[in-house]
Amino acid sequence: MEKIFAGLIAAAIMITAVLPMAVLPILGASVVPIPVEDWQAGNAEFECCQASTHTHKTYQYSYKIDWSLVGTNYSVNAEFSDGHTNRITISNNNGTHFDWSATNPIGCVIVKGGTDANIFSYDPQVGSDTGLYAPNNPNNNKPYGVSHVTFCWDLALAAPSIRIDKIASVEDAFVGDKIWYNYTVQPGNVPLSGVTVIDNVTGSATYVTGDTNGNNLLDPGETWIFTAYYIALAGDVGVLTNNATASGYYGDIKLEAWDTSSVNIWALRVIKTAETSFTRTYSWTIEKVGNLTEVEFMLGEVPETLPVGYEVTVDASYTDSDWTVTGTITVENPTPIDAVINSIADIVSPDIAATVDFGVTFPYTLPAGGTLTGTYTASLPDDSSRTNTVTVTMQNYEYGWAENVSSGTTSFTAAACVDFTKAEINEIDECISVTDDNYGYLGEVRAEDELPYTFGYSNGWILSGEPGTYKLTNTASFETCDTGTTGSDSWTVTVTVYGRIEAFKFYDANLNGVWDEGEPAVEGFKIQLLYANGTLIDEQFTNATGWVCFTVPERGTYKVSEVMPVNWVNTTATCYTVEVPGTAQPVKFGNVCLDPGHGGKTIGFWSNKNGQALININDVAKLNALNLYKPSGWAYPPFSSSDLSTAKSQIRNYLLSANAKDMSWMLSAQLIGTMLNVQKSFLSNSTMVYVGPSSYVPTGFISIGEIIENANAALSGSDKAAQAYWKDLCDGLNNNWYYFVCPAPCYPIVY
Repeated sequence: MEKIFAGLIAAAIMITAVLPMAVLPILGASVVPIPVEDWQAGNAEFECCQASTHTHKTYQYSYKIDWSLVGTNYSVNAEFSDGHTNRITISNNNGTHFDWSATNPIGCVIVKGGTDANIFSYDPQVGSDTGLYAPNNPNNNKPYGVSHVTFCWDLALAAPSIRIDKIASVEDAFVGDKIWYNYTVQPGNVPLSGVTVIDNVTGSATYVTGDTNGNNLLDPGETWIFTAYYIALAGDVGVLTNNATASGYYGDIKLEAWDTSSVNIWALRVIKTAETSFTRTYSWTIEKVGNLTEVEFMLGEVPETLPVGYEVTVDASYTDSDWTVTGTITVENPTPIDAVINSIADIVSPDIAATVDFGVTFPYTLPAGGTLTGTYTASLPDDSSRTNTVTVTMQNYEYGWAENVSSGTTSFTAAACVDFTKAEINEIDECISVTDDNYGYLGEVRAEDELPYTFGYSNGWILSGEPGTYKLTNTASFETCDTGTTGSDSWTVTVTVYGRIEAFKFYDANLNGVWDEGEPAVEGFKIQLLYANGTLIDEQFTNATGWVCFTVPERGTYKVSEVMPVNWVNTTATCYTVEVPGTAQPVKFGNVCLDPGHGGKTIGFWSNKNGQALININDVAKLNALNLYKPSGWAYPPFSSSDLSTAKSQIRNYLLSANAKDMSWMLSAQLIGTMLNVQKSFLSNSTMVYVGPSSYVPTGFISIGEIIENANAALSGSDKAAQAYWKDLCDGLNNNWYYFVCPAPCYPIVY
């Protein structure tokens, strides 16, 4: 494209045409106007001639503008028959002041206002001025409004100009390619200095050649060559139009010319997809519970069947793995030129390289308008959201004037979000079949079912009526649908059929070993159940009715035994053997409690003054009725029945003289003490005494009266062993050594 800018032209040269856009306005300075009163208005030529009388100059051209046509801004082409034109522009007009400019310099400007005029004279001629105004109105000392303005000028002596032509090395290029530009610069009819070329894209162009005479001036007839290059950026995609400005100086006058060129900048289009998938492996659990855990029946009360309700609950958890992203990568070349692709790489953040497959070998030439499609896949460590970026690396070129050479690379990218919220899930073991080894098939459960899922059913068990403990166990199990993984859980109901062993504890007040009517039960007595070998099974304490009941887990031989507390003795057996089933029940234990002996007085008491004082004649008569031993040579017993004092003295002497050398005498002495204790109510004939089992007292129980009777009978015989036994019993009563049987149970019972 060619642009010509004209400047001053010598007055002697006739110009037939000047391109308007090629003239550079010549700036002038403001001047003090020449005021002229009573200005004689006329046509433009007349007024310029009138002005010459004041400026002392003549003008070749003139042009008059009627101010009624002028707004704030106004332009007009002044055209003349010789072909000369001058474009005059009025600006910033406010009615009294204005600015002007012209394509041909102006010698003077006549501003008419009121009856007067102001002449603005310029020497040399100028191309513009500012702030021109009409004469002052004497009535208000302010400028008149402008009525018309006349411009006067001569043809310029010279017309300096500059011309630039710009061309790019290529019409189409990719982002990253190097584009060269050539700039040819030519002058007008005068030499120019300080010639430069500035490109709004490349910056300053570099001078190459053209200064043929080496004077650093762009002389008429010379063509200077400048060059510059530009590497296209991503933001340049589309039509890259850049402007080059050539500038130079003619004296102090700066001249400029412009030219533009356009290059189509292209980019590869990269499109990618991202599809995610992962494997979800389910792990299942199973739990079986029943409504019964333990059931107990007594022998003879066992039903034929036992219904048990079951619930089998299955649940699942899962573990995710094998996170993968796959997709397609499409590279489009929507350009009129081929693209050389060096490589294609796909990275999942932060630095996981995907495997790509395009079925071609790189470098690969993608034809103009062509498309290359491939696939990629990457294995990921987890399901985190990531960014998947493909990078297509394209070879760039330097587009010179002779040949194109490789020059760097440009990467084109496309990204996709790796999101597993909508991933394809490869499920493993997502379902199970559930069975029960007694009930059979329960059903299928899937991971998408509402979990946990519970099956409810019941099963009737046939029971044995025999004593013992039985385990009723059945198992629910599952098997997964893919890997055949199994799991199970069992529930056991323990059924115990017990034999029953009952026992009673009664207070055998009459010591006959039989629970007679009226004899009370004993509460709080410890009874034990043992195996036949003596191993303890259970122990209980009798209740208020004296009753305990033991359950036994199986048929067999058992022992039931009482545990004797302190100061209690049995009147029946303390242990019974019981067969289950078989032995008639219940067993009964008779017992009495004992109280320490009390009230008895020794023969020493009855021989001292305290005991002697208590003896009366009736007591002497009771003693004389006994079969008392009479020592050899003694006159008594019997003791004096007529003189109490003599009788007491005799009794005292008899008791103090008795010894064990003659068992009859010692038995007699102890019998006297026991009889006197009964006579004086220190003891009672009816009191039952526990003396322990012997051949003389097999049960161990005997009354004080019976002891006296048996001791007296022994004195009538010669059985020294019998005499010694009964002597010890009487001695024990007198010394309170034996326990007395209580008439009723003693509470509390202490162990």
